[in-house]
Amino acid sequence: MKPVSDVTQLVGERLRIEYVRVRDVMLWSDNPKEHDFGGIMNSIKTNDFRDPSAYDATLGGLVHGNGRAQALAMMERDKYIPPRGIAVDAEGAWYMPIVFGVDALSVAKAEQYAIDHNNLTLAGGDATAFDMLRMWDKDKYIQVLERLEQSGDMPITVDSDDLQAISKGLEDFLDDSDGEQSDKEDDELSPEELIELFDIKKGQVWIVEGANGVQHTFAVGELARIKRHVESSGGVWEYAFLCIGDVVDDVTAVVSMLRKALDMQDSPQIATVSLSLDLVKVADALGATMYGAHPDEGIFAMFVKTMKDSGYNVFNV
Repeated sequence: MKPVSDVTQLVGERLRIEYVRVRDVMLWSDNPKEHDFGGIMNSIKTNDFRDPSAYDATLGGLVHGNGRAQALAMMERDKYIPPRGIAVDAEGAWYMPIVFGVDALSVAKAEQYAIDHNNLTLAGGDATAFDMLRMWDKDKYIQVLERLEQSGDMPITVDSDDLQAISKGLEDFLDDSDGEQSDKEDDELSPEELIELFDIKKGQVWIVEGANGVQHTFAVGELARIKRHVESSGGVWEYAFLCIGDVVDDVTAVVSMLRKALDMQDSPQIATVSLSLDLVKVADALGATMYGAHPDEGIFAMFVKTMKDSGYNVFNV
């Protein structure tokens, strides 16, 4: 491979590499990336410095390579031998190569690129948004993604569904196969396997987010298993207890209400019904919030699966 001898003859906006004193390098102030500084330093010691960081004038800091710049600053401070690729002045100060040029058109575009530049190292296999999340400080990462979503500049590697899943802790629903279940479809799973898959436990509070954004709250029954004889169902014992009402922000209050619902089966304010997809659709159409309880983990696990398969956002809070 032979580089061009006279770049002035080329047309187009070009990149350039300049050496900048390490202590003067400007980092991305909102960078949510986590770094293994020990690993980076060992890599530089072993392989020398061959991967320049890049500065974006629009961002006002390094758009990638923040960790490498910080690792070099630590190495200079601790009197390491300068690796190849790092220049030193007469006073012993270190200088690192920085890529300049082709700045982003906006801060959002620069942040979008910064996120993708890291995430794309994991893309191409079966890595999920949660695998990528492990590289980041979760809270700061979500803050950046929320800004990008608002500006319409979501990264290529993360979409709005991923953001919602990350925010809600919905990992099981981004990749609901693991271990021995990886070759088995959800439809083939028994209630016991669904309980394990969705990690259903008594005392949990689950949210079903309807198509209109209304959130429906359900609790896996904490009390003893309660059966109710329903003549209209041919004498079938049902376990589902449901109330439709206004939006309630206080989850504790909802759980308290659900506990009372399990004890006050005959209250006219409590409707005893099956937890069905049709019921959720009715509540969505009314713009109502449902508060449900179910003491049978197997039935509840099948309900969670039905909601997920029907496109609802389901998550344990």
